[in-house]
Amino acid sequence: MKRKETINQILENFFCIKRKMMANGHGFSGKNGMTQTQAQVLHIIKMKDGIGVKELAETLGTSSSAITQLVDGLVTEGFLIRESCQEDRRALKLRLSDESKNRINKFREHGLEKMADLFANLSDEELEQFNTLAQKIVENITRERNKTHD
Repeated sequence: MKRKETINQILENFFCIKRKMMANGHGFSGKNGMTQTQAQVLHIIKMKDGIGVKELAETLGTSSSAITQLVDGLVTEGFLIRESCQEDRRALKLRLSDESKNRINKFREHGLEKMADLFANLSDEELEQFNTLAQKIVENITRERNKTHD
């Protein structure tokens, strides 16, 4: 029972951290004129340059038609570029525009400064421990995700 109580406390802490981040403008969306989903799409495309609409939809757990509509808006606003795929002319690859790259880099610099405030009361050793534990959780998430796609 102690483990469940601890996990519940961790979840409450995660939600508190997330609320604080969003309230302080750590999020890419909101004040920046972008929805959370749009910001998520840009982040995924940044990580997987040249991703297709179908794979993007699978990554977000939504339909291709919903993603196409979202991508259309981001293309219109100049954040994304659609390119034809050499192997399959019917398929499209998605890439970030220079405007998106610049905006993401500026946001990242600003966000790192703000995040440093959240972690200010941790020693360097505690920060390293936190990072190690967070990486283990992400590895478990990635492993679970890959199991469902196999």
